[in-house]
This record gives sequence, structure tokens and C-alpha cells, in this order.
Amino acid sequence: MSTFASTGLNGILPLVVLDAAQNLTFVHACETLRHALRLLRDQHRFTCDRDELGDLVQASKHPRLPWQDYRKILTAVTDRNAIAHKGQVLPRLKCSDYIGAIKAELSTWSLI
Repeated sequence: MSTFASTGLNGILPLVVLDAAQNLTFVHACETLRHALRLLRDQHRFTCDRDELGDLVQASKHPRLPWQDYRKILTAVTDRNAIAHKGQVLPRLKCSDYIGAIKAELSTWSLI
């Protein structure tokens, strides 16, 4: 597989740039999840003294909130932290998978 993709604009774009763009979307989806969990916590659906995403996810574990794929979300949080704190770049498909999992959770909780 080539490390470049045609842009359709008489040029090429390194695939890592496309991956990095999808990583930003994934980090934003994680922030949306964090915001949603804070709202649910504030509605007394579960308790948590911290505002960090990982803490909120762990505190809201079933049966407090119904999760579709709790393990995938935990892995997503770990990967999100690697992006945000270590500068790691995940493949686009992995980010898309995580974004879909986050969307499923928000839908389960009737937030979207």
C-alpha cells in the first residue's frame, strides 16, 4: 500500500495527514462522550468526584448506565490518551470504529 493518497487536486497527500485528521475527530468524539457523562452524572445517574473521561467511564459502568460495548470504550479512552498525551497517531479505521462505538453509547442513553 502506498503511503500517499491522491487528493484529486493534481497532488498527493501523505496518509498520515489523513490519519491525523481522523484522530482529531476521534478526540472530539471523546470530549463529547466526556460531556455527556458529566451531564448524566449531574442528573444523578451515577456518582463520580472527578471530571476526567476515564474516571467517568469507570464510575458509570453497568448497572449504573447501560453500555453497548464497555470494553471498547475503555480501549478508546486509553488510545485517546495516547493521542493527546504522547502524540500517537492511530489509523483512520480504528478512529472511525471508536467514533461509531461512542455514537452507539450516546444513542443508547437517548442523547442523540
